Amino acid sequence: MRGILIKSYLIPKVADGTKTVTRHAEAGLRDINQNPDEWVLIGEAEYKPNCWLFQNNDTGELVEVKPRYQVGETVYIPEAWRLVSFSDDFSQALVYYKEGQRWGDITENLEFYYYNRFVEGIYHDWQSPLFMPAWAARYHIKILSNVPVRLYLPLPDDELKKEGGEKALEMLEKINGLWAFRYEFIEV
Repeated sequence: MRGILIKSYLIPKVADGTKTVTRHAEAGLRDINQNPDEWVLIGEAEYKPNCWLFQNNDTGELVEVKPRYQVGETVYIPEAWRLVSFSDDFSQALVYYKEGQRWGDITENLEFYYYNRFVEGIYHDWQSPLFMPAWAARYHIKILSNVPVRLYLPLPDDELKKEGGEKALEMLEKINGLWAFRYEFIEV
């Protein structure tokens, strides 16, 4: 299972169901976003599922871009975390988050790896969300749609609400004017 990064201050909005959309100007769009005005979205490639076609207005060049997350895929939301303790049989670990705590089931025989590193003191401090394992995550979302869009601020009020409200503007301003995948999702 893969993780999808969402700003920590927007994670509570996912949990309460008010954030149902996120936009990512991801690596597949990097070349297009060097000169976003030169590109136009043609549409979804009929010959290749889950792939979108862009065309350069100047050269006629066609580029295929596949979104990182696919419709129907379930992904987890990584957060800043740390291990606190393990159950007696090492099948669960108590995980603290910047916002609360929970017991996480350890799967895929990872218990000894994490337990040994915990004993060595590796996970006593806060850990980066970038390295959070899926078993430690408390929020999972299912991707409902993944459409490339050109972001222009300000967003309509209903769309801003789906992004998590005014708090989302800090992140959106960084990708204003760029092509991004608009992912709609539900928490599962």
